[in-house]
Amino acid sequence: MEVGPDQVQVEEDDFFRNDHDSPIDRGGFAGLKYFGPDPALRLETELHRIPVLKSKVMTTSKGTRQLFNEIGYFEISIEGKSVRLSAYQSAEREDSSIFIPFRDATSGKEG
Repeated sequence: MEVGPDQVQVEEDDFFRNDHDSPIDRGGFAGLKYFGPDPALRLETELHRIPVLKSKVMTTSKGTRQLFNEIGYFEISIEGKSVRLSAYQSAEREDSSIFIPFRDATSGKEG
């Protein structure tokens, strides 16, 4: 089910459409496609904090390189397969948000 964009998605589309650092050829860019959440993949888990933070530089979806601290991980099960997802927070600014990078079967594909 395709859904309308939230504020983060509006900002992302604006970056791709207008920013000189955009990796997209901006001619005719209509915006990214966003899809609603799949209730079957709603997960509940706990953050397992690690005692010593590990720093890592990562390239963001906007193409910038930022320093993050790995603060712990989540263990989840999807379709009977156990998966561990690392959890990060920005090391460059005061932000309590948790960043969980991942790839799935749709990564790198448009449709």
